[in-house]
Amino acid sequence: MLSWLLSQQVWLSSLLLALIVAEKYLVPQLGARFVLRLWWALPVAILFSHIPTVWLAQLNAPVFTMSERFVVHPNSIPATAWNIAIDWLYGSIMVALMACCALQHRLFVRQLNIYQQEGQYYSSLLHAPMVIGIWQPRLVLPSQFANQFSSSQQALILLHEQTHLRRGDNQFSALMLLMCLINWFNPLFWLAFASLRRQQELACDEVVLDKQPNQVRLDYSKALLTSLQATQHVPMVFSQYGDKNMMLQRLQHIRQPNAIRRSVQAVVLLCLGTSLGAMALSNKTPTLEQPKKAHSSPIYRVEPKYPIEAAQQAIEGAVVLKFRLDAQGNTRDVEVLKAEPQAIFNKTSIAAVAQWRYTPPADTSVWHTVQLDYRMDAGAQTKPLLGDEVEMIRIEH
Repeated sequence: MLSWLLSQQVWLSSLLLALIVAEKYLVPQLGARFVLRLWWALPVAILFSHIPTVWLAQLNAPVFTMSERFVVHPNSIPATAWNIAIDWLYGSIMVALMACCALQHRLFVRQLNIYQQEGQYYSSLLHAPMVIGIWQPRLVLPSQFANQFSSSQQALILLHEQTHLRRGDNQFSALMLLMCLINWFNPLFWLAFASLRRQQELACDEVVLDKQPNQVRLDYSKALLTSLQATQHVPMVFSQYGDKNMMLQRLQHIRQPNAIRRSVQAVVLLCLGTSLGAMALSNKTPTLEQPKKAHSSPIYRVEPKYPIEAAQQAIEGAVVLKFRLDAQGNTRDVEVLKAEPQAIFNKTSIAAVAQWRYTPPADTSVWHTVQLDYRMDAGAQTKPLLGDEVEMIRIEH
């Protein structure tokens, strides 16, 4: 997984950087609601990168097979030990970060002591309304909500929070947070997450103040300042009024509303759609000039373990397996074609090849073959079980 993630970081970082820059330069001209919709390009682009190759590779590209051969020695040390250690380190940090976020979420919600009254949720520890929850989000109001804001301010604030609920902002924020945790090593993901949260608040403000007179804008700004006077730290996945920097940005956006340029919006959408389409085709479509013998390159291999019983009895042998690659380059449908002697080395061979990974193939329907030679002497020569077309790859211990 880590190898695949690293291979995707260039275009992911480019897209994230464009979305971050859009907050500064496009929100004032095109509106926060429009720019916020552009964030759907991120999950759509990731979906494009997972589209099975066979759906797009319909250009009569040459079909090829890959034949390889390994010599497995009982004393050999797996060459992929370092890769395995890196994968474990990456996975451990990701799981630890997920656990910390889940714990923070649980502790924060528990300490609010939320209670229900007349069908509405309240908390005495909140100083501003908040949408809490991901699977079943609910609006929680401060206990002093009625006394803290005027009736007109209450209506505006409730409309703001209901917009979060209707649009599913908490769910999208959680999805973006998950992407951050998976790509925790890329700081652009965390910067983009903060930018997304700010744009969500700006977009809700636009809905509340759409076609409203200046007096209503002033009243709403006062409500924001009131909620800021006793703000508290809130996990960013929740829809809330934000910290001081976010509040200043919102007040500035309210004070200087700009006319939305529909023609520019259309141009931006056209450019974005063209870029996503080009990215999908460039990643998935093979070229007609592809060399006949070209094949996917190995990224990650686990060397088979020489069975202890066979090594103790000095039993040697060979196994030929066939497998296919999925769109991400993972091996699948691993089967034994031929083995000498029968059954002794089959299990360990299948277990190892099932963990191998290659660069994404041009055609996921092609079968690949590999021969694993189990030899007590790493320098011994053996004949291919399926003929001379099998390429010899030697692993020294």
